[in-house]
Amino acid sequence: MDQPLLPHLITTTTEQQQEEAHVDLRVLTRISLVFALAMVSIWANYEASKGFEIKVMNMATDTELGCQYNLMFVSNGRAERMVLNASEFIESVLYQDASFQRKRVSSVTILMSEDHTLMNNNVSVSLSHEGNGYSDFVIRLSAGIMAETDNKHAAMAMAVHWGMAQVWLFNEPEFLREDMVQCLSLLAGYATDDKFNCLKFRGQGSWQT
Repeated sequence: MDQPLLPHLITTTTEQQQEEAHVDLRVLTRISLVFALAMVSIWANYEASKGFEIKVMNMATDTELGCQYNLMFVSNGRAERMVLNASEFIESVLYQDASFQRKRVSSVTILMSEDHTLMNNNVSVSLSHEGNGYSDFVIRLSAGIMAETDNKHAAMAMAVHWGMAQVWLFNEPEFLREDMVQCLSLLAGYATDDKFNCLKFRGQGSWQT
């Protein structure tokens, strides 16, 4: 008399397992969705915190130095972090008072060039676009920076810092801009030159217009 009950018990157990599997799948789906939304939110907050868009380009990809640049600074996001670190330091010096009006920078493009003849620490800075009160800048780096044998990271950090200083001081008179860029390099530890009294520039706000 017990035998007819066995198929029913087996069927019931199978249905329970299927139902549990569906429940687990729904839970995993919800967790995955929440995780994805959290990652999107974190990324959006990160992008917003930068204050301006950062683009990294390499025009020397077919060269050995260009490949080294990709490996050491592009693929791991190091170039972008250098821009953010340099900008944060420079802004902290130039805009110590919240009342100072900051320059409106929309984007900064770091472009590794094949050109080995760039002056000014192997860096040149140009204004690529300006409109609605915002400016887009291009920091062109010489591939010669990657030829640095002692410390490529330090050479790149110094070049990016110099470029970002030029960005934030772009509209200033040349004599003031060059002195300020030099002072910012000194304050950041990238140069040693005692002829400037850099502290006199801190918080003066003459570059806020």
